[in-house]
Amino acid sequence: MISETIGFILLYFLPGFFFTILLFSDKDWLDKIILSIGFSILFNIFFGYILGAITSLTRTNLLILSLSFCVILGVIIKLKNKNFKKFLHAQKIKLNLQLVSVLVLISVFIFFLILRVHTNYNGVYQTLYGQYIEGKNFRYDYPMHGDEWTHLAQAVYIMDSKSLGFVNPYLQEKPFHRDLESGFHIFIAEHFLMTKVDPVTGYRFLPALFAVISSLFVFLFMRRITNDYIGLLSMLFFSTLKSNINMMGTWFFIPFTMSFFILFLFMHFLLDVKSKRNYREFIILIYLILMSIVIYPFIAVLLVGISVIYYGLSLNFSNQKIFWPLILSIAVFFFLLLNDLPFLEKFVFLSSWTLGTMGTVTYNIIPLTGPLNVLFAALGVFYVFKRKINTILLVMPVLFFINILIHQFFGFTILIGYQRCVYYFMLSIVPLSAVGLYYILKLIRKYLSKIKEVKKYSAVIVLIIVFLVFAFSFRNYYNIVEQKNIADKASINLVPLIFVDEAGYDAIKFVGENYEDGIVVMTNNLLSFGIYPISKNHVVSIQSANLGTGKWRAKQYYEFLSKSCYHKFLKSKIFNVSVIISERDIDCVGTFNYSFYKSKNGTVCYDPECEEIYVSNSRLVYKNKLYNIYEYQNKLVKTYENISSSSLQE
Repeated sequence: MISETIGFILLYFLPGFFFTILLFSDKDWLDKIILSIGFSILFNIFFGYILGAITSLTRTNLLILSLSFCVILGVIIKLKNKNFKKFLHAQKIKLNLQLVSVLVLISVFIFFLILRVHTNYNGVYQTLYGQYIEGKNFRYDYPMHGDEWTHLAQAVYIMDSKSLGFVNPYLQEKPFHRDLESGFHIFIAEHFLMTKVDPVTGYRFLPALFAVISSLFVFLFMRRITNDYIGLLSMLFFSTLKSNINMMGTWFFIPFTMSFFILFLFMHFLLDVKSKRNYREFIILIYLILMSIVIYPFIAVLLVGISVIYYGLSLNFSNQKIFWPLILSIAVFFFLLLNDLPFLEKFVFLSSWTLGTMGTVTYNIIPLTGPLNVLFAALGVFYVFKRKINTILLVMPVLFFINILIHQFFGFTILIGYQRCVYYFMLSIVPLSAVGLYYILKLIRKYLSKIKEVKKYSAVIVLIIVFLVFAFSFRNYYNIVEQKNIADKASINLVPLIFVDEAGYDAIKFVGENYEDGIVVMTNNLLSFGIYPISKNHVVSIQSANLGTGKWRAKQYYEFLSKSCYHKFLKSKIFNVSVIISERDIDCVGTFNYSFYKSKNGTVCYDPECEEIYVSNSRLVYKNKLYNIYEYQNKLVKTYENISSSSLQE
């Protein structure tokens, strides 16, 4: 437990803490603590690249590198401050305990709000066989989305190979995969290396953990430009954001949701670069952009766009003599790379960019976001101008609202997919909703203070109003089916889809424990997502996701079930299948002889020298309430040189 705790602290806090003390010793201690979390995550991803490049990404090496970094920064801090005792005295911890207590309570609330999706879910979900089930205190300990499974598979490969990955681990050939989100996969690998948690059962904690981290950076940003109360309200509004299987969101841990904290960390320092001629913040912004490129390319484009628009509105070139040319150079660099990046290969993203079984989904923003959230955001816009709050709060909402309107009228979005655009818009109005609610509450309390009978209860009344507002905003938070009119498709199409059920996990685990790593397992395209992360074996195909296996492979399992015994042999041979996990009983169990004709010059050759004879042996080795596991062995027994004249039958 001590080792795991040390690993967690080194991954999520210590390197960033030393860096923050070195560069921002004058900041408030609460700011230092939050900044330490963000910087530690980003530094460790960089450490992962260093170690992965030399095929040495292990827990021990990561611990050594991270500790060495902390020691080096500690030495620099001591050398920089000649009167070190005076420096340490100046760093005496000063925290507003009341504020910290509320912050911790909200963070714990958000953590368990998200974790409950896995531990105590009450809502409709879909099984991998298309059944819709009303979950009552439903527990699910594994990744909940196909993208989560594929990200985890790549992280598991990185852990095993100690490398940077860049392969598709689901296929036995391990073909090259152009991994544009390699930083995200390296971080997942580091998380499980440092904490020693089982990757498959431990993944469920990551959405909750990063929802808390993201909310802390929303708080940090908002307290910077407004006050602590608005920062706390922003955290609560952030927690009300809805999620679903199509749009994703905080229920899931993917590069998209990891980008949230980077976004608000970036805007926090963007304010400093504008207001000062201090290039520390500028270098940090450049580092954030570079790291976002390898974590989630979309967010890198967004950061550049926000910078250009925000500074363009100020039209104050004199204070940004270096920043402007560089940020514009980066923008040009991105646009030149668009044709080389699969995720960004087009300026225009059609509605079909993300297709589910229900087809294209168009969202209704007000019901989806929540009427009260939108109302308070509108009031927030009013108060931004009235109170002269920093207009950076308006850049993102305007940017994404224009894109949503373009999609509404023309069926495409610019530079980012529609579903991501919708969620970023919802995220961007979180601070505005907090601003609007805060000033409404301030008006209410001011009015109540004038009434003698209720003056002493004004604070209690305000808290009751806050409770009622968020109780309404959380209505049907888990029960997606009851979220009416949120899209042009029935809400039932948006419920969570279980890719690997409990019986499937047990079956895959059996394979992992009883067969050597690296064999090929054939099963249905959804259960296949769990094969590599759970058993470190390979598949014939998976459902289309951010890792694909092709349309031809996708139909092989179902053809295997429906075809003759000879075709079953052929498919098991062609794909080198050793094990089949099936929800159906499979015939052709036993020992059979088969004749196989090799290809010659690209066509099937039926000459005697092309004939090979195999003994195919299949048997049932495992059975649970849903799945059967069959073992397949194909042994070459005769070739042209020793072939007999005996007839061969199926």
